[in-house]
Amino acid sequence: MTEYFPVSPSRVNRIAAAAVPLALAFCFGCGKNSTTGPKPTTTFSIADIDYTKGIYYFLYDPNLDQLQIDNADIRLYLDDYNYSNDQNSIPGRAFMDAGLTGGPTGTYGDPGASDTTSVRGTFTVLFPGVYQDYEILEMYGPNDKVLVLRRQISGEQALAVTYGARRVGQSGTLQIGGQDKVEYDGVTRRYMKLLRPPASRVQPDPSGYYNRDNLFARTRDLELKDFYQLSAQHIDPATFQLTIRRGVALPPVTSILTPSGVVPHLEVLGLDSYDQSSGTPVRGHDGKLDWAYLGPGNGQTFVDFTNGILFLPDPRPFAPRIGAAYRATPGGAPLFPFDQAVSNALFRRDSLVGTASTANGANVAIYDKYVVQRGIDAVYYIDAQFTAAPLLLQHSQQAAVQR
Repeated sequence: MTEYFPVSPSRVNRIAAAAVPLALAFCFGCGKNSTTGPKPTTTFSIADIDYTKGIYYFLYDPNLDQLQIDNADIRLYLDDYNYSNDQNSIPGRAFMDAGLTGGPTGTYGDPGASDTTSVRGTFTVLFPGVYQDYEILEMYGPNDKVLVLRRQISGEQALAVTYGARRVGQSGTLQIGGQDKVEYDGVTRRYMKLLRPPASRVQPDPSGYYNRDNLFARTRDLELKDFYQLSAQHIDPATFQLTIRRGVALPPVTSILTPSGVVPHLEVLGLDSYDQSSGTPVRGHDGKLDWAYLGPGNGQTFVDFTNGILFLPDPRPFAPRIGAAYRATPGGAPLFPFDQAVSNALFRRDSLVGTASTANGANVAIYDKYVVQRGIDAVYYIDAQFTAAPLLLQHSQQAAVQR
């Protein structure tokens, strides 16, 4: 059963009031003309393990801090681990944060004021824009901004950022990185905030799971794990159907039996918080995918039909960090207040917070296990059916738009 715990009302309201259309902000190249021509029906299944990786990142951990950041102040840097193209790069040192971003004062490199766990490398600046290197999304509101990269990063590549910010509820500004410092070896390095370290720096504990005692492992909270590619573009919304099932049994297990009744997995995942059967959405459930995210009329949708991307609201949708297991003390504050605030904004009778063997079992392995194996660790599946333009027609149109 979903449990609700106190979270800053202002944060819940900001999340619930987020109103940037995801259909225009999910990914690059949005706003293209619709395709025409024959549209075959597609049936597509995605395992819970197959969330998009190496693309979506928070600018800071919203469970640890709340910042107001102007997009114009953001400078994003990538160490691509390719020494053959370092001509336009700069030496950098990217620091991680285990608490407030840059410490209470926004300082990096000072052992008395900030975390000093860091990565040194050679970084190249990335540029914002629809056909550039990245864009900024606001599906969680204007304070909890999300980067979406044009190209996936992986392996030993590192991602870092600098920006100016104001801590919510406080006066004054913070400069998060951007300072050029001469270090002990005589090299001038630009200080930055670390968003993604090289994979070799993030090691599991003896059990084979990532452990938050490893400071680099905490940076994994900055990568979003709630976007899924539907392997199609220019989907016809009128034909789109979505179900969530557990396992591969026949008939499919698409709901949970609770003392209060049957709860479909669609509701459990936060995708059915409104009854739309009358034509006017009202708080409730109708067993169907809500078109609006976190409230009718706000312009946000769970599916970017143009680019074929599904967004699930929980930061870890198949193992949300909410409820009694994630409280600092019994009945106390949540350890992950942002995750709890998102959950509080949804309207559902249950969520995946149980042990693995229960009907509402959380699949923690897909988020925290070091070596994930599809045949062993995949538990839940997303089944979608829709019609979309043929890929050949999509590619032709994309080429015409880019010309």
